Amino acid sequence: MMKNITPEAILAIMQERNLNFFDLSSSNLNAVLRPLRRNFPRFVVKYGCSKGAMVFTRKDADFVIKIPFTYDGWHRLYGANNSQNSWDYCLKEVEVYDAAERRGLGHFLAKTSLLGYVNGYPIYVQKRVQVTPHYYFWEDVRDIRSTPKTNLQAERLYFGRNAYRSGFSRDVVALMVVCFGYRPTQRFLKFAAELRLNDWHYGNFGLDFTTSDIVFCDYTGFYQ
Repeated sequence: MMKNITPEAILAIMQERNLNFFDLSSSNLNAVLRPLRRNFPRFVVKYGCSKGAMVFTRKDADFVIKIPFTYDGWHRLYGANNSQNSWDYCLKEVEVYDAAERRGLGHFLAKTSLLGYVNGYPIYVQKRVQVTPHYYFWEDVRDIRSTPKTNLQAERLYFGRNAYRSGFSRDVVALMVVCFGYRPTQRFLKFAAELRLNDWHYGNFGLDFTTSDIVFCDYTGFYQ
């Protein structure tokens, strides 16, 4: 087991092990990554419809490794890096994050970037966040930090046109307001609506380990 876990070290071991990600899916992700457990035994595998992630249990690992699927069990996702990004949803996250950064909204999202390639297959790294999917946890966060003013602002934004078009729930809008304020949240809702982002459900966001603010770690939606 390596003493210092870094994204670059993980990529190097993937390349050394000559891992084959062809036809990768949620059903075979664990099997494909199994050889890495000799070098990195303490990680768990998480996955959704379009990508999977290696999440390390060590506290000094402040990142996750994300890998796009080529077949997700529901839909065949063809090609690599085409103009619509209909296959590589991790690449879509990179582009969304870069666009958010240019508009001063990067703090709403966990940064995603391309780490490198294994046999021509793209591997990504994302800033790790504390993902707590149970809504009771988030109710406590909102209630502790909210005020009558933030509640009113959240209601105003939730019933606005941009919140409806981007698919945020009332509770998530309220969380963003108490963490970032009215105007930044208003700009982020507009940004998400313009880019047709969606799928903002529990489990796709968490707490920033440093600021304890809400941060989204799965932010491409689906059918992009």
